[in-house]
Amino acid sequence: MLNLNRDLKTKTAMCFKVVLFLMILARSITLNLMESNVYLRLLSIAMIMWSASRIYYFMFYVIEHYIDRDYHFSSIYSCICYLLKTKK
Repeated sequence: MLNLNRDLKTKTAMCFKVVLFLMILARSITLNLMESNVYLRLLSIAMIMWSASRIYYFMFYVIEHYIDRDYHFSSIYSCICYLLKTKK
């Protein structure tokens, strides 16, 4: 049986997870801009806050503690530069 409660071990899986959070964030922002229903807008705002906080957690905790223990980020810009540099 498939165990879905285990922790992610590979860097690729962790990066794929943050890509999924980015997709949720982009879709929620689009929904918020296009929707006129108040309840759907509130739901999209909640999704924006949740996915943005998960991305922030990934940038400043997961990368430093699980992916690259030697690198410490000082800002979102330094994290983006690090991620773009390591992909090459």
